[in-house]
Amino acid sequence: MVVSRHESDPQVLPRRILEDNAGDLQPSRKIVVRVGSSYGLGLRKSDTDAPALTELPSWNQLKFELWLQWELAAPLLVQGVLQVFLGLVSIMFVGRLGELELASASLGISLYNATGYWIMLGSVGAMETLCGQAFGAKQYHKLGEVLQRALFVNTVLCGPVMILWMYAEEILLALGQEPHIADATTRFLYGLFPALFGAAWGMPLVKYLQTQNIVRPLAVCSGLTLAVHVPVTYALVFSLGLGFMGAAYATSISQLVFFFLLLGSIYISGAHKKTWGGWSRRAMFSDVSELWEYVRLAFPSAIMTCLESWVYELALFLAGLLPNPAVQLSAINILTNTTMLTFMLAVAWSAAVSVRVANELGANSPERARLAVLASRVTSVVTAAAVAITLFACRHVWGYIFTDDVPVIKLTASLLPLLSISAATDILQYTMSGVLRGSGKQDFGALCNFLSYYLVGIPMLVFLGFYCNLEAMGVWSGLLMGVLANLVIYSILTSMIDWKKEAETALSRTGGLDTHLLG
Repeated sequence: MVVSRHESDPQVLPRRILEDNAGDLQPSRKIVVRVGSSYGLGLRKSDTDAPALTELPSWNQLKFELWLQWELAAPLLVQGVLQVFLGLVSIMFVGRLGELELASASLGISLYNATGYWIMLGSVGAMETLCGQAFGAKQYHKLGEVLQRALFVNTVLCGPVMILWMYAEEILLALGQEPHIADATTRFLYGLFPALFGAAWGMPLVKYLQTQNIVRPLAVCSGLTLAVHVPVTYALVFSLGLGFMGAAYATSISQLVFFFLLLGSIYISGAHKKTWGGWSRRAMFSDVSELWEYVRLAFPSAIMTCLESWVYELALFLAGLLPNPAVQLSAINILTNTTMLTFMLAVAWSAAVSVRVANELGANSPERARLAVLASRVTSVVTAAAVAITLFACRHVWGYIFTDDVPVIKLTASLLPLLSISAATDILQYTMSGVLRGSGKQDFGALCNFLSYYLVGIPMLVFLGFYCNLEAMGVWSGLLMGVLANLVIYSILTSMIDWKKEAETALSRTGGLDTHLLG
């Protein structure tokens, strides 16, 4: 983010107007700032300046903020969907090998996500707060320092995750898994060791770019990775005869390719020039307080993310204990996969509002942070309504996308009305979680997820599904109650935020706002 010297300068890229201290300046004293496009890869918001704030947001103000968030969210949505397709491609190829291979690879990918990928993704939520606010405050050097801490912490986290995977067979056998599946799944996880490091190093780079409003390279890199993943998976699984292990190796290769593509895009774009001062011992060891500040945010952020993802894995496990598990589990699995796809919409909007809130708090603009939250609620409500209507309208045909089994299709159709509500609610609540991450309240988010999903959702799932004999309907009803509880708590929390106080906290965290006023 670079301050423009002259508004008429033909070299000035798309820009916005920030008022000092959220509108305390007179209109003649505006700060004209480029939005994340100083490296030529950020937002492209024409040359329209942000309307000056009024006490009650006008339509023009809201429309401008909506457009900013859309330009952030759209590439992130593309990236998220393409990343989901990586796993689907692997499953599609392995499914042609046989039931054992498919079961082992599916379980392996599920464990990789639950105990590896989601932990790495969750921990870098600390970067959304620290990098986002530092970027808003124009303390650019801090982004590079936080990136180094993120890489260090994620690399350390790989250790216990790999140890857990090494004992996966014993754990799966203790949980009652069949020996041949437990053995094959453990071998599959061994093949995913490089993928774990690829995710551990790639996720910090994603947030490093994202918090600078540079998001288009993320979609491009994801597309290129998928283009590599498909032929590599085919070659390893079939051409080289590696079988289901070829899918594990291909996933590892693709995660590392994504990491190196991100590195290349950062270097080519010059996104590092203002934010990277080189490797520094100070970033990790010399100033322990700043490393601790990162860990203090990263730990609850990882817990916040994992608690939500784990509840669906637990629901799938419990569904396997229902009567007629083949049909019940298949239907719940279809609902879970559908939720994953619609969840990508929530991830995109959540990331967008997180960046906007963090940037504005760092820039000491609490009223614009509040406006960003209002805009995110508008987008999430519209998106949730569209998703709910679409799923409900497609309830009688949706199951055919996944299976030809008539009993599964009929059960799926009966569950789709519930799914339409839960998917819509999930979009609303997860978008609000971005507000918490942008303002550095990951600890509240982790507590909310625990209370909602594990003290409300899971008990109600067991009660309705097993004791009330509602089976799959009861399982998903319990999950829905957990999501609704989370939405209520998040709504209360975000409405109680003191934005002026949060802006002061951001200023103390980043070291102050350094801007040049234009006359």
